[in-house]
Amino acid sequence: MLIVMKIHKEIAIGSIVASALIAVLVVLLVENARPAHLVTKDIKQNEAVSTNYNASSTTVHATDERDRNVSKVITYSFNKTPDNILPIDKRDSIASWSFTPASGIATTSIQNKIIAFSREIGSGKYPNYAVYIQIAQEYEMLGDGHSAYRFYMLAIKDSPQKGLAFNNLGNLMTKLGAYNTANNAYAKSVALKSSIKLYWLSYLNFLSVHEKSSKETAHIFAEAMSATDNDPDIRIARAQWEESIGNITEAISDWRAVRFAVGEEQQKAIDLKIESLQNKQ
Repeated sequence: MLIVMKIHKEIAIGSIVASALIAVLVVLLVENARPAHLVTKDIKQNEAVSTNYNASSTTVHATDERDRNVSKVITYSFNKTPDNILPIDKRDSIASWSFTPASGIATTSIQNKIIAFSREIGSGKYPNYAVYIQIAQEYEMLGDGHSAYRFYMLAIKDSPQKGLAFNNLGNLMTKLGAYNTANNAYAKSVALKSSIKLYWLSYLNFLSVHEKSSKETAHIFAEAMSATDNDPDIRIARAQWEESIGNITEAISDWRAVRFAVGEEQQKAIDLKIESLQNKQ
């Protein structure tokens, strides 16, 4: 009976692993199916010197049993190295690499999934890139920012031409309060894959909160519009940003453009939004 239960548990975990990795692979398929265009923004990457670490001497070792299928002990510096091509920006200071775990998660279940994902590294069943990203996401759910960062770095080293790990790294750095590093990561993701709307929306949402008054933000919104052929979701993000900085006329203009691209029910909601904006003028 115990053997049967163990087999059923392993089958269930295997199904979860497959489903999670397939979700990552879908994004990667979108990346490969659509052309990447150069982004005119000059992406400035700075060497990492966190005030919480001695960047010249601190190394991190992946010796945990959960990482046993990594081909060698992983070591990296917080400086820019071949193993870490997007380091912590020298302007950032990460006070703690831990944050509140995702609400309602079952810690043991997540840890079991990390072990299961680790067994897929080098198996050939899934790309290592996708496996590294999935492991990083699981560590994020546990609130373990340091381990998540390490596996995003592995993904980036494995496939530096792909944008997903950079996008997710931007999300992680935002949680950790390393906003300059987050900006660098988001910028890199759209530079690599500027036709992917998901990456632009992540970047634009970040800028709308943390760089909304910057002159550069307007230019980046314009680049996003051009790269995505004036996608309605990008235009909505811009309308919301324009409203947040008091550019009501521009926000109304964007909402009107969106109105022509949506269905009747959505048009009614947009009409109400436009009316509320007009009342602010």
